[in-house]
Amino acid sequence: MSSINRGLNREDLVMLALIEMRKSREIFDCLPSGKITKADIRGYDFTVVFIGKSKYEKVKISVTGPRWVSCHQEKHPDIPVLCVEDGDDTEKIKEKIRKIIHSPKNETPRAYARGFFLNTSFACPQSSRS
Repeated sequence: MSSINRGLNREDLVMLALIEMRKSREIFDCLPSGKITKADIRGYDFTVVFIGKSKYEKVKISVTGPRWVSCHQEKHPDIPVLCVEDGDDTEKIKEKIRKIIHSPKNETPRAYARGFFLNTSFACPQSSRS
C-alpha cells in the first residue's frame, strides 16, 4: 500500500472515530480540512469543536503515522499530532483524541501514541533550504 493510501486510510479512521464521538456527544463537531487547502498546508487535518468548562473550544489536529511525528512537530509545533498506527481501531483513536482535547492548554501534547507521549528518533527529511 502506498504512503498516500495509508495516510488517507488513517484520516478515514480518524473521521469515523470523530463521528462516533459526535454521536455520543463527547464532541460538538469536527471539520476535516480537506486536501490541498490552506488548512492542510498549515499543518492540520481536522478541527475538533468540543464543550470546555464554560464555552465551546476548538483544537486543530494533525494526523500522521509514527514515522512522521517528529517532522510534523518540527514544521508545526503548535498543532497536536494524532499518531495513528497500522493496528489502531476507532476505539484506540478515540482514546488518543480524548487525551488531546482534555489536556491542559499549556501542556497540550504534541503527539500521543501507544498510551504515552511519543518520542521518536525518526528524522524529518532535510529541506534544501538553509
